[in-house]
Amino acid sequence: MNFVREETKGDFQMRSKWFFALMMAAVVIITAGLSQASLAANLLLNPGFESGNIDWATTSTLLTKSQYNWTYMGYAYNITSNFRPENKTTNANKEYHSGTNASRTNTSQLPGHTTIYQDVYVAQNSTYNASVWVRARDLSSDGTGFGSQPGDSVGIWIQELDIDGNLVVDHGKVGVTKANTAYEQINYPSFTTASNTAKVRFMLDSTLGEVYGKTQITYDDCVLDGPSPTCVITGTVTDGTTPLSNVAVTVTGGNTQSALTGSNGVYAIAGVQADASGKVTVRVAPTGYYAQTKTRSPSPAPATNTCDFTLIPVGNNLLQNAGFDDGWPAGNWNTYNARATVGHEAGTTFSPTSYISGEDAACIYSSYAGGTADGDGRLWQTVSVLPNQPYTASVQFTPVGNNWTVDPAEVAGLFVKEYDAAGNLIVDHPVVNPTMLQPGFFETLTDAFTSNSKTAVIQIGGFAHINEPTPSRAIFEDFALIGPAGPAIPMLSGVVTGGGAALSGAAVTTSGAAANSTYTTSNGHYSFNVATSTSSYTIRASQAGYYAQQKSRVLNGTDIVPFDLVPIGQNLLVNPGFDDGFVSDWTRTAINSGVVGGETSLKGDYLPVCQTGEQAAVIYVRPGNGGGDMYQVVPVQPGQAYTATVWCKASWRTVKGTSWGTDPNQKATLYATEYDALGNVVANHTLDAVVDPNAPQVYQKLSIPFTTAVGTIAVKVGATAYLVDAYDTRGLARVEFDSFEFNGPAFPASPTVSSIKSKDGSLVSLTGKIVTGRFGTSPNQFFYIEDPDRSAGIRVTVPPGMGAPNAGEIVNVYGLVQTVGGEKQITAASMVHVTTGGTVPGALGMSNRTTSTTLPVGLRVSVWGTVGDIVDGYFYLDDGSGTNLKVYTPSSYTPVTGDYVTVVGILGSELAGTDTIPVIRATAATKQN
Repeated sequence: MNFVREETKGDFQMRSKWFFALMMAAVVIITAGLSQASLAANLLLNPGFESGNIDWATTSTLLTKSQYNWTYMGYAYNITSNFRPENKTTNANKEYHSGTNASRTNTSQLPGHTTIYQDVYVAQNSTYNASVWVRARDLSSDGTGFGSQPGDSVGIWIQELDIDGNLVVDHGKVGVTKANTAYEQINYPSFTTASNTAKVRFMLDSTLGEVYGKTQITYDDCVLDGPSPTCVITGTVTDGTTPLSNVAVTVTGGNTQSALTGSNGVYAIAGVQADASGKVTVRVAPTGYYAQTKTRSPSPAPATNTCDFTLIPVGNNLLQNAGFDDGWPAGNWNTYNARATVGHEAGTTFSPTSYISGEDAACIYSSYAGGTADGDGRLWQTVSVLPNQPYTASVQFTPVGNNWTVDPAEVAGLFVKEYDAAGNLIVDHPVVNPTMLQPGFFETLTDAFTSNSKTAVIQIGGFAHINEPTPSRAIFEDFALIGPAGPAIPMLSGVVTGGGAALSGAAVTTSGAAANSTYTTSNGHYSFNVATSTSSYTIRASQAGYYAQQKSRVLNGTDIVPFDLVPIGQNLLVNPGFDDGFVSDWTRTAINSGVVGGETSLKGDYLPVCQTGEQAAVIYVRPGNGGGDMYQVVPVQPGQAYTATVWCKASWRTVKGTSWGTDPNQKATLYATEYDALGNVVANHTLDAVVDPNAPQVYQKLSIPFTTAVGTIAVKVGATAYLVDAYDTRGLARVEFDSFEFNGPAFPASPTVSSIKSKDGSLVSLTGKIVTGRFGTSPNQFFYIEDPDRSAGIRVTVPPGMGAPNAGEIVNVYGLVQTVGGEKQITAASMVHVTTGGTVPGALGMSNRTTSTTLPVGLRVSVWGTVGDIVDGYFYLDDGSGTNLKVYTPSSYTPVTGDYVTVVGILGSELAGTDTIPVIRATAATKQN
C-alpha cells in the first residue's frame, strides 16, 4: 500500500498523519551489498552535497527551504525537523560515502518526517534508474534507535510530474527500515516515464520514530541516471523593423546546436538538450550589431519554445556589451562595490525587473542583516579615443525605491574621466545626475564634450550610493560613447613611479589566465598584451627598495593601470599598507564577534576607504561589543629610538547616529609592545584615536615615538579596535587602518643557517631562506628552511596566530635558537612571506650511515632501503649499511614489511632515551619492488 500524495504545483503534503502504522506496507526492503547501477549521466545537481548543504531547522512558519540545488522540507505535524551538513556536525559520528560532505537529517519531535528533493527535467517514454547511499545509525545503547519502531524507513521516493507540476505517476518509496553499520546503497527499480511527463521529483524521504540522540540519517552520492530531454527552440531575429537573414543562432545547454536564420529572419533548432538545471542559453552575434544572449528553461518536445531577438546596431558606439545583453559581467565592464552589490537585473530575484532593450540591465543595490543598507557601487569601461575630438557619453537610468526623492545621500549618476597615455587623470567631468527620479521611467543622462589635447583613453560608467535596502536599486541600461575611435593600444599599460618619480626596471606581473610579466622602461612605462576576461586579474608592481602593490581589474583591452610605490626607507614592517595582499604577513585576532578583514578602494570612489593605494584593513563587529587586533612582531635593538605610526579612520554615517565620542568603550588604538628574550612584556605604548562624532570621516595620523628598554629584543606593532556599535546597525560602525610605519634601526640579520646553529639561546634573524617542508597541525606546526647553497638547514616553529608556509616559499624568520627534543630549532617570534610558489630544491641522496652525522640535519634528503619494523606513525628502513633509520610515515604511503622503497623528506633528529638519533620526516615514499 503506497501513500497518496497531493501535488500543489511544486509542493506536496502527506494526507495521512498516522504514517507510522502504514509505512511498512509502503517500503520495499533493500539489503546491503547490492551492486552499483551503471551510470549514463547523473541528472542531479550537487548529488553528493559537496557544493553546499543546508544547516537549518524547520519552524511552524517555515517548513520548506531551497538551497544548494535541493529543497528541504518538514511537515506541519512535526515542526522541529533538522537538516545539517555532515561535515559541520559537532559529534564524533561524521561519515561520508565519498568526498567531504553529506546531508544529515533527524528530528526533535515525534512523529519525525523529513524530505529532501530535486525536480529534474526528463525525456518522455524513457527509462531511468535512481540510487543513493544511506547511513542509518542507531545511537542508543539499548536498541531503541532507528529500526526499533514499525514506521521507521529512509530511502528514495520517485514521482513523475507534468510541465505544470501536477502529479502524473507516484512510484512510491524504496528504502531501508533497519539500522546499518556502514553506508548502504539503495537502488531504485528502473521506471519508464509517461508520455506527458516533464519532470521527475527525486526525493530522499525519512520517517523516524526516535528523536535526535537515538537516530541519525545521512545521505550521500545520489544518482538519477537516464537520458536528458530534447527540446525545440525557434524564433525570429530582426533589427526592430527588418528581418535579419544568415544570422548564426547558437543554443548551448547539455549539448550545443546551431542554425542560420532564413530570409524571413526565422530559425528553428531541434534536438536541444537543457543543462542539469533545466536551462539553455541562446546567443546571436552578427557583425555590426550588439550580441545578445538569452536564457530559457525550455519545455521538452513536442512543445516548441520561442526565443526572439531584436538587435541594436553598434553604429559609432565605442562601448562593448553596452546594454549588458551579452551576459554578465562579460563585455569588458569593470565593477567595484563597497557594502553594495553591482549586479544585473536578470541575475537577481527582483520582480519585476527593468530594462529597455534585450532582457537585461545593470543594477546597484545594497542590503544587510536587519534590513539596513548603506553602500556604494560603480561600473565602467575604458576606451581608446582621439584628442581634440567631439564625444557624447550617455546612459539610460531609472531608480527603484521610495528613498530617492527624500534622502539627499541616495545619489546616482553618469561619470566620465579622461586619461593620458601614461594613465594620469587629466579631466574629471562633473557627474551627470538624474533629475526626474521617477521609478519605472528611464531618463537619458548625457555628457557632450571635446576631448583634451592630451587625452588617450576615456573611462565612462555609472555609480550609485544606496541608503535603502532591496529591492531599492539604481538601474543603468544602454550606455553609449559616440565619437571617433582611437588607435589600438596595448591591452595593459601604465607607469610605475616611486614617491612620484618614474621607476626604471620595475617588475610588473599579472596572475591567473592573464599570467604575464614585463619590466618598466627608463620613463617608468610598461605595456604588454593579455587576454581579456570576465573575471578579475591581479596586477602587481615591485621594485627593490619599495613596497610592492597589487591591483585587481577586469581587463577590457584598453586598460591603463598606474602604480605609485611607497619607499621602504627605515620602515621595518612588511606590507604595511596592505597593498600586496591583505592577509600577507599580518597576524589577526578577533575579539568576541569581531572581524578583521580587508577593504579595497579605487581612486574617485564615492567614499574612498584607503589612505594610500587600493587596499586597507578594516575592523567591524556583528552584533556589537567586540572588535579585533592586527600586528607584526619586529626584532629591534635595545636602547634605540623608534616610532610607530598608522593612519586611522573611524567610519559611520553621521545622519544615522554613532557611539564614537559618546561611549568611552568604543575606540581605536595604535600600540607598540616591547618584549624581552623570555617573552615578557617590558613596556606597552598606546595611543587612542580622538573621534569627533560630528566631523566628516577622515583619516587621522597616530604616532608613538619611544626608546626601547635595555632588555628589549622585539616589538609587537599593531592596532586594535573595540566597537559598541554593530556593523549591521544604521550606524555601520567600523575602523579602517592603513599605511603603518615602524621606523628605527633594524636588528642585524645573520647571513646563513650554518652561522647560527651554534648560537643556542641567541636571538637571530634570517632572510631569504627557502622552505623545504611543513609538518604538524595547528597550533604545533613547524617547517624547515635551507640556505640557497644547501650547506645547512634548520627546523622553525610557526609563530602563534600564523599558518605554516608552503614548500618552495621564500621567508624571513626571527626568533630564539634552541635545542628542543634533541634537535636544533628556531622558536620563531615572527615570520614574513617574501615570495610564494617557488621551486623546492632537489633531495640530497645519502645512506643511513651518513644521516647519523650532525652535518646534514635540517636538509631535504633522499634515502632508500627495505621496510623493517612498523610502528603506528613510523617505520624503520634498512639500507644494508648497518644502521636502521626511523622514518615518519607520509600520508600517501602505507608501509608493508619487506617493501623496497625510496623515501624523500627532511632529515631531523630526536631523543631516544639519552641518545640523539636521526629521523626522516618523510614527504613521500615510493615502492620500488
